[in-house]
Amino acid sequence: DDYFEIAVRKWTPFRNLRQEFITAVVRAIFMP
Repeated sequence: DDYFEIAVRKWTPFRNLRQEFITAVVRAIFMP
């Protein structure tokens, strides 16, 4: 349980940054 919780805390910020990055790329391509 502890390992899973640590993994979630470790990867969540990276996943959020990835989501924001994809959103920015989509906006740059489709909303010039």
